[in-house]
Amino acid sequence: MWWGYRPAGGEGGSIEEEDAAEEKPPVLDSEVWTVPRVVAVQTIFGEGMTGPGNEQTFVGLVRACSLNAQKSAIEIGAGLGQLSRWGNEDTGTYFKAYEPDEELAKAGSEISVRRGMARKAPVERVAFEDIQQRSKSQDAVIAKEAFHRVSDQPALYAKISDMLKENGLLSFTAYLMAGGPQDEEVRAAFPGTRIPEVEICRKELTKAGFDVRVFEDRTDEHVKIALDAFAGFAAKVQAGSATDPMRDAVVREGEIWAPRIALMRRGRIRLYRVLAIKGEEARPPVR
Repeated sequence: MWWGYRPAGGEGGSIEEEDAAEEKPPVLDSEVWTVPRVVAVQTIFGEGMTGPGNEQTFVGLVRACSLNAQKSAIEIGAGLGQLSRWGNEDTGTYFKAYEPDEELAKAGSEISVRRGMARKAPVERVAFEDIQQRSKSQDAVIAKEAFHRVSDQPALYAKISDMLKENGLLSFTAYLMAGGPQDEEVRAAFPGTRIPEVEICRKELTKAGFDVRVFEDRTDEHVKIALDAFAGFAAKVQAGSATDPMRDAVVREGEIWAPRIALMRRGRIRLYRVLAIKGEEARPPVR
């Protein structure tokens, strides 16, 4: 079974050969991406995916922005760019997807090209701090579980606010601390990341000029999608349709996700959907 991305370079690029060449599994670092891992996450979660989600949740982030073919949008921390592709198919909006990781950006770009979406939803490697857009040029900025990868989130929110038109929308999902600040357990599950507390996130958005309209806890749905995805792969293993190298790669990915899911189920970390508008007077958020 193949979910979309096969590394360029011809016959020598199968995951079996990639894994056979490894003497030991790669370090379990959620921010390190290799070709076998890119293949493995798509085997678990679906083509173009790097984590839990489905077309309904992705398109929901886009539809919240009331986009159409006359508008433009940016996806930040795009992973493999699936949100941009689904967003373009659903609304006709042309997206630009920015992903800082070289392997993810390369794979995402290849998927967009293969699907005839190189202009409609291109994926480009750009670091968070290097994203540049004209002031007041974008109708919407969208992100899915990306901002915890940003060390200076207030600076990014300010940059997003500047690139948005008046009444432009920021629609995103984010991991947030609901049970106090980050500690060693959280840092081990999300190495090298910054996960702010819920109220700090609200304050940082407000300071950047956003009126927060939606601040909705979607953790239970997120966890269910993740567990269902891993259960689906387990069913393939039982049916004998998964190769040993692929099974090992998925097991390693499961070892990354298990502590994250445990933290979410215990209420330490929650997954929020946020919708914020630029340039209007503050009003109570919709819950």
